[in-house]
Amino acid sequence: MVLLDRVVQGMVERAFTRFGRLDAAVNGVGARGLASIQECSVSRWQRVIDSHLTGAFICVKYESARLIAQGEGGSIINISSLNGVQAGEGNAAYCAAKAGIIMLGKVAALELGPHRIRVNSIAPGVIRTENIAPIFAGRPEVEEAFAAVTPLGRVGETIDVANLAVFLASDASAWITGQTHHVDGGATLKKYPSNLETWAP
Repeated sequence: MVLLDRVVQGMVERAFTRFGRLDAAVNGVGARGLASIQECSVSRWQRVIDSHLTGAFICVKYESARLIAQGEGGSIINISSLNGVQAGEGNAAYCAAKAGIIMLGKVAALELGPHRIRVNSIAPGVIRTENIAPIFAGRPEVEEAFAAVTPLGRVGETIDVANLAVFLASDASAWITGQTHHVDGGATLKKYPSNLETWAP
């Protein structure tokens, strides 16, 4: 964690040096570690918690410090997940980490509001990323299973998340903070298939 702390601090400072200022930041990572509670090792649990929740905390810590120093407000966006509010079998660590990110954002919004810094969370459903696309390509029934329980009838695309992030980073969302924004085609209204059954080899 000491190394991650230094890496993130350096990342924020490099961004500031390159652009001369920091206006908005988006924090997201994709480590999973699918396993039932009985099969999940402590090391696997810790890896997922550290990469998602601790990583988000460190990012918010140094990004907000820079924004406070500038004194002009700003926007911080953390990527949570539908699994931050909807439990998924085999995803104890992931669900716990993503739920933690949502609460981290709420606390940060309270603390940073006086500095005109907004903090929000984006909670995507299943998105066709570079990691997910190969699974769908080889197993179309997996994509169909997720689309079937999504009211809008499809899985998400990266642009769906990007569009929301751009809005939250912009002045168009100047009076929005401490919120969790679901971009999931309505999937939170239903229940995704079992992770252990659909994602397992």
